[in-house]
Order: sequence, then C-alpha cells, then structure tokens
Amino acid sequence: MEGNRERMNIILVLTGGDGFPLGGAYTNRILAFAKGFVQNNCKVTILIVYPGKNNHAEVQGTIEGFDYFFCTDLIRPKNGFSRKLTGIKGIYNSIRIIRKLQKKNPVDAIITFSQAFSQNFPLYIITRISKAVYVRENTEFPIVVLKRGHNRLKPYEELFFKFVNRFYDGYIYINSALTAFNKKMLSDKMPVEIVPIIVDKERFNFPELQQKKWITYCGNLFGEKDGVKILLKAFSMIHHKHPEFKLLLIGNTSDRLEFEALKNLIRDYGIQSKTEFTGLVPADRVPAYLVQSSVLVLARPDNIQARGGFPTKLGEYLASGRPVLVTATSDIPVYIKDGVNGYLAKPGSAQDFAEKLDWILSNYKEAEKAGLEGKKLTEKEFDNVYQSGRVIDFINRIKQTRK
Repeated sequence: MEGNRERMNIILVLTGGDGFPLGGAYTNRILAFAKGFVQNNCKVTILIVYPGKNNHAEVQGTIEGFDYFFCTDLIRPKNGFSRKLTGIKGIYNSIRIIRKLQKKNPVDAIITFSQAFSQNFPLYIITRISKAVYVRENTEFPIVVLKRGHNRLKPYEELFFKFVNRFYDGYIYINSALTAFNKKMLSDKMPVEIVPIIVDKERFNFPELQQKKWITYCGNLFGEKDGVKILLKAFSMIHHKHPEFKLLLIGNTSDRLEFEALKNLIRDYGIQSKTEFTGLVPADRVPAYLVQSSVLVLARPDNIQARGGFPTKLGEYLASGRPVLVTATSDIPVYIKDGVNGYLAKPGSAQDFAEKLDWILSNYKEAEKAGLEGKKLTEKEFDNVYQSGRVIDFINRIKQTRK
C-alpha cells in the first residue's frame, strides 16, 4: 500500500514527559514517529499540551521537517494550583492551534499520546467537527493497574474505561498483553493496531567511534522496574573471569538516598572498582555510548509494568549493532531469538543472567554476529519509517470505513 499513500496532515498531541525535544523513552518514541511520518511525505505538527520537566527548545519551531508548538509556558509550575491553570491553558491553546492549522490545511488525523481524559476529550470534539481520524496511542497499563501490581480492575473502573474508549476512532498498542487487557473494554468494531518499539536508526551512525570494554545499561537506576539490582548481582558473579570489562550505568543519579543505597550494594558485591556511573546523559548523546559498548544489558523482571510495556531501550540497544542480553518479558521473545539476533535470560534470575553474560564475553566473536543480526531486525521490524507507514495505512483503513 506504500506506493499509493497520499500526503497526510497529522497532528501528534503529547504531554511534556521528561522534556522536549530531549527527553526519555516517551519523547524518543514520539519523535521517531514524527520523523517517520515526515519521511512518509506527511505534514506533521507536534503539540505539547503540558510542559515537561526539562525543555530545551523555543516556544515553537521546526525540527527535522516537522513543526512543534508548546501550548503553555516552557517551565512546569511547582505548586498545584498553578499546575491546574497551566493544564487549562494548554488545553485551550491546543484547540486554538488545531483550529488555526485546520484552516490552512485540513487535518487528516490527530494521534494523542496523553493518558489524561481532560486533555483528550476536547480533542474528540475538534475531530468530530473537522472529521479528522482520532487515534489514541497506549504503551502501558493504566496507573491504577501499575500501582496495584496486577491487571484486575474494579467494576466501576472497567465501566469508566469503556466509556472513555468510545471517544476514539482507533487504538495503537505497543504489545499483545496490553491489547488483550484493553480488548474487553473496546467495542467489537474498534480498529486496533500493534506498533512495537520504534527506532530512528540514523541516530546510531558513528563509524568513527572505537569500541570499549563496557557492559552497558541505560535507564532508570532505581526501583525494581529494570532489574538493576539483579544486574549488579549477576555482574558480581562473573566479573573476576573478565577483569578487562567494566559495568557502565547510564542514568539519573540525582536522588541522593537512592544513589547512596545503590553504591552501598555495589560495595557489598565488591564491584565498586569495576562499576562506573555517567549520571544523566542527554538523549542525543546516548547512542554514542551504546555504539562504543561491547555488550548492552537489561535484566528487567517479570512484573506488571514489564508485561504491559515494551522497553524502547531494547530497540536502541539493537540499533547499535552490539550484542544484546535481555530478559524474556513482554513481547521480547516474539522478536529476539536466543543466540540468533540477541540473547534471552530468565526474568528474575541473576544466576541465569550471569551465565548468559559470561557466555557472551567468553565467545565474543560469535556474539558479534548476533549483534549484527539484531541490527538487521531493527532495520526491518522497528524502523520508524516502516512503522509510521503502517500507522498511515491504519488511519486510511479507518477513513475507508467511514465512507
């Protein structure tokens, strides 16, 4: 269908997350979509309806072929009342900007990445007036589910989600578990598409960089989400067999209490001389660290957050072309074939993770081949241009059902 695609006018609506245009996984995914749509000959506009934690941009501008607008101030307010006012201002200005854009060029679709119904409902009204397709993108379980640690909803919560879901023309989910969870709260006729992790592979083109003896993890260093404690334990089991390698941990270390607890654990394992922290690294500098690494690791345990998500960092790991060791959670085993294009370990098992890591380091020439196959997987399945094209086709199918 790619050759028959017409030029679309697409608006992406998001909250600021960690920041824009430099942010975390949330921001990176949306930017990859935007660039992918542009390369599929679309007119793309991003609206930031609420400011992120750290923004590094003007109030409006153009980045790599797409326009963006902050619908509020760049700085997130500190007190609750000011935040509510900022939220109202963001909703009002997003509607005003959409109406202005609509007058210049009819909008084909609005895709919202926000979980807030207060932000999404006004967009529903706009799309009913403008006849634009309205799509919701969802990459994790609802907050109430994540807090409880299981995916069972109370009857009134299920009724609320059924009510809210009626206001969209289609849904995009990041994995099969999230799709199955939400299916019971969607109408039988609701169009659904699974779009996995996506990567802008152009961010990983560093042929001049020299590889270093780094075993690298990138992400949240604290809590249980990504299994950093499991990773540390696994590394402590095998570091003496591979003294030339160091564990590089990329992530924010500004939480003093959590960071001190992590350093104490590292001392307890006796790996303080073999472990390095980078601190918070801007998103545009992360790819260089990954490309310079020898192995990229993620020891995410099998919890409710892992089941409902799909780690964006996995796509970035694979795009580097380096060997990747990850736990078999979510839809990861659908794409990663152990020993072929990556390596899979049992979730929650430091022992199994250590054994797999030991094998990779001991058989590195063989592991390099798997790293290159992983890069090919990214270029085929997780490429942002390809996946954005699938979303365009999804929007077109929804438009066809309206005729």
